[in-house]
Amino acid sequence: MEEQIVKCLQNLVKQVHSQQILIVQLRDAVNNISRTGTGFVNRPVIVGVKDITTAQLIDAYQRKHLTIEQLVQLSDGKYTPQQIVKKLQKGGCS
Repeated sequence: MEEQIVKCLQNLVKQVHSQQILIVQLRDAVNNISRTGTGFVNRPVIVGVKDITTAQLIDAYQRKHLTIEQLVQLSDGKYTPQQIVKKLQKGGCS
């Protein structure tokens, strides 16, 4: 009876150890998903919008902190960087 308990405990120890290794590997994998050589980055995915308004461009610039290049992508090529800068300036952005 004692031997069975010891075997069960040894099996449990092995299982817990395997699970701990797996948890560390999963944590590392999640941490590495958005890691670059310079650290963590939060990169928005830009999906072009055919009929984007100036208000939407200003909102994306102010609240989402998109760059001019990203705003060009967002406008689906409808506006050039110069046009977007003019729109932002007219909207009160500096």
